[in-house]
Amino acid sequence: MIASNLELHRMATKRSSRVVTALTMLKTHLFKYQGHVGAACVLGGHDKNGPHLFCVYPHGSSDALPFATMGSGSLAAMAVFEADFKEDMAEEEAKELGETASHTTPFAWCT
Repeated sequence: MIASNLELHRMATKRSSRVVTALTMLKTHLFKYQGHVGAACVLGGHDKNGPHLFCVYPHGSSDALPFATMGSGSLAAMAVFEADFKEDMAEEEAKELGETASHTTPFAWCT
């Protein structure tokens, strides 16, 4: 649903969509149903303004964060991120950190 709306937006404006546009569309949809959709997710992307990472909650609220986890096992993964995350990490270093965090959560994939 969001992907098709973003494509329509790109065609109408003749420019690339921003991550915050996807966030706004998702938040609006979730807020409209007041949590009855039951979706909570991590939304991330890169646009002309740089990288973005958001946690989106079932009622349509969101947080902008440097790193995020959600779901069962997220506390263990968050502990890894809080201990080892650094601003301006190299891409390979960030991938290794994400992999390490995901291995701490044997019952859920939440990075």
